[in-house]
Amino acid sequence: MSDSITPDDSEYRAAVAFFMANHHAHDAYQVLDHAKRLAESIENATWEVLVPEKDGVPEVGAVVLKGQANRPAFYLSAGVHGDEPAGVLGALSWAESALAGWEMGDVVYLPLVNPWGLEHNVRNDASDQDLNRLFGDHKHPLVEAWRELMKGRQFAAAVSLHEDYDACGCYCYEIFCEGGLRFGRGALDAAADVIPLEACDEIEGVRAENGLLARAGLPDFDEGVPEAFPLFTDYATTSLTFETPSEYSLYDRARAHERFLHHVVGRLRRM
Repeated sequence: MSDSITPDDSEYRAAVAFFMANHHAHDAYQVLDHAKRLAESIENATWEVLVPEKDGVPEVGAVVLKGQANRPAFYLSAGVHGDEPAGVLGALSWAESALAGWEMGDVVYLPLVNPWGLEHNVRNDASDQDLNRLFGDHKHPLVEAWRELMKGRQFAAAVSLHEDYDACGCYCYEIFCEGGLRFGRGALDAAADVIPLEACDEIEGVRAENGLLARAGLPDFDEGVPEAFPLFTDYATTSLTFETPSEYSLYDRARAHERFLHHVVGRLRRM
């Protein structure tokens, strides 16, 4: 997706028309096929199945890329909520352009955490559970496989992509180590070139500053364990959860996710 076009351009209108005619926003098998072919096309990358396909529920897998030693590693996931497709599309577009010729550390990229939910355009999985509240359940098949995949890994940054139907603009939760590298402000500003930032000074009861909800260490949360929490406590120096407002066009939301990712990874390259 082009970074330079704006809604006033005829090029933009043509890009939107092409995107809307060709996207597979709720076709989990197409998304997975793209991700598998991406893994096959990249040297030192593999497709790792976390949960195999069963009873009509598509598999969950990850693109795992072995990068350079002593370079920052990067984690990315999308689609833990099936009714939030823009992150899935934006991440896949980013990965297809960024992972070829990758010159940094290891990458773990989960293109679609909840394929059944995406197929049915619903938040929860086939068992009607919100997967983003279950990452504290080490016996859950997906979480168990996810932790096995993550064992021994450390990431300089971990990004989870989401959407929010209540939001009026983009926003980001950033959990970081005191004195550690920060990404949220710059990444939000990059996304704001496509979609404005959330203007509220409080989001879901948490103080926000121009779309950024940042804190050193875990926040208080009593509604289960989201993916971002074990990412921060066990695997990553900084955990970012990026949200786009789902009332905006799918094309722009996907572009905003892609912009966010390009900024985070660009900052990693300068480490």
